[in-house]
Amino acid sequence: MIKIYVESLSEDEEEDARYGKEERGDLIPKELRKKKVLQERIKQIINEMRDEGEKVNITDTDAKFIKERNGVIRPNYNSHIAVTEEQFIVGTELTNNASDAISALSLIKEMEENTESKPDMIVGDSGYDSLENYEGIKGKGIYPLIPDRKLVMERENKLEGERYRFHRGNFRFDREKNEYICPIGEKLICYKIKEIGKKDKKYRIYHYRTKVCKRCKYKWRCCGKGAYRYIKRDEREDIIEEVREFLSKEEGWEEYKKRMCATEPIFGILKRFLGHNYFLLRGLKKVEGEFNLMCLAWNIRKLHKLKVGWV
Repeated sequence: MIKIYVESLSEDEEEDARYGKEERGDLIPKELRKKKVLQERIKQIINEMRDEGEKVNITDTDAKFIKERNGVIRPNYNSHIAVTEEQFIVGTELTNNASDAISALSLIKEMEENTESKPDMIVGDSGYDSLENYEGIKGKGIYPLIPDRKLVMERENKLEGERYRFHRGNFRFDREKNEYICPIGEKLICYKIKEIGKKDKKYRIYHYRTKVCKRCKYKWRCCGKGAYRYIKRDEREDIIEEVREFLSKEEGWEEYKKRMCATEPIFGILKRFLGHNYFLLRGLKKVEGEFNLMCLAWNIRKLHKLKVGWV
């Protein structure tokens, strides 16, 4: 918390030097307050949009168009927090990337620096599901209790029915025989192994297929225009299988559900109860500072609760 406070003071000094003590950082810059200059800037942004082939937010060019929970796509930032079971925020990260997965390892690193300790287990939702995260977290000596998307789809019954009958998630892997079993019982045999990655970090990719597809009545539904059904398996998927096995047990799923009581209420209270439904500042660095101040205030509130209760 002291670190965040010192950083906020430094930010204030930088903004005073940049804008002046009487000016606010969220106002239209002086150089754009003239109508002609503003028009030229808008034309420039439109040209950039044409060149880059993506939407650009004129008000805040750092804010990217990200889909919200309700399906609406708006200029947004993506905020992440690492919390204890007691709901103290011990790590934060704010990005303009729609993917949650890219933030997992850096968030854990910040958490370790702030607490000067390492947890035995990290619990996260399926948004943080990636082979790099499973491997990176396990490499730190931390157990990655993160359900993969296939498991989530199974629990939500999204792999059932004829529509998803030949989804990859319905192909069962037999680890002992090193083969896949398709939904109608045919075996996909490993026919080649490739290595990918850099010299100091290579991974094996196993390729599976079956030649039975040619005479299968479901060929077009399963293979599409291909001659056979192919499946690729990264050797790091063994970690995912290990996590899936633990989550399939009652004790594993109960452990995972704890995050619902630790992380989700924080965002709910910040947005609905305390009114932080949107950021007031513009620019990634400023918004990151604003988010850190929210989290700092949350921790102060929690500390106060330990003494006198909620206010």
